Amino acid sequence: ANLTRGVTPPWPGSAGKRVFAYLKPHFRDFEKLLDALRRIDASVVVHAPGVADALRRKHSAGNVAFSADPVRMDAVCRECDAAICHAGVGTVESLLTAGKPLLLLPLQLEQMMTARRVHPLGASLLAGADSIADYRHLLARLLGEPSFTDAAREIARRHAGDDQEARVARIADRCEELIARAPAIA
Repeated sequence: ANLTRGVTPPWPGSAGKRVFAYLKPHFRDFEKLLDALRRIDASVVVHAPGVADALRRKHSAGNVAFSADPVRMDAVCRECDAAICHAGVGTVESLLTAGKPLLLLPLQLEQMMTARRVHPLGASLLAGADSIADYRHLLARLLGEPSFTDAAREIARRHAGDDQEARVARIADRCEELIARAPAIA
């Protein structure tokens, strides 16, 4: 993924913490989460591809701005204090290796598997499909409890100097190694 493609994050306001949210409008609690974001003391940028104009207008606020275009993830990774996403591997990897704590909202099996691997690291909160989430409380914890940021920064420290291309190459090499060792299927 090219982290430099897209627009500069349009952070509303100038004070307080910054939260980036990459959301799918079909997420079952989409409006509930947007309502919670309007009510927190933070500057919020939401990228929700395909969100209806009426929903965008309804949930835009002094502290919440929507970006119709993809947002430059290199800028998001530098500038945000926390992020919310559905636990896509690339998004999670980019944000965690930048030291940003996450609220993970998986929508499908692969995302749930990623979220369940990340959650024990202490750098995220997880709201699963089988739970009723109090998003305002979860956001207050993510932004207010230093342990999440500390854990995310430790992950970033462990991966300092390690770029995305190097990680992808290592993963591909390891996959090829495992495939070469696997017995042939006839």
